[in-house]
Amino acid sequence: MVTVAVLILNTWPAAGEPVLTLGTVDGFIARGGMVEIVNGDDSLRFDVNLKTLRAAQLGVSSQVLRLARQVRE
Repeated sequence: MVTVAVLILNTWPAAGEPVLTLGTVDGFIARGGMVEIVNGDDSLRFDVNLKTLRAAQLGVSSQVLRLARQVRE
């Protein structure tokens, strides 16, 4: 069994600040999300949507991208 913890912030980012979106819903990155957490083979993996990350002016290292299950351009 996998448990996922969620941190709720007491403040919202300032207007215009980038926000990283993470989701566990199947197809999350296809719908414009940035990182989709995928549960499979008794482990958690993740998919990355580079287009939405770049649009928000967020980056991710090549080392992290190598760990991703799928990277969409």
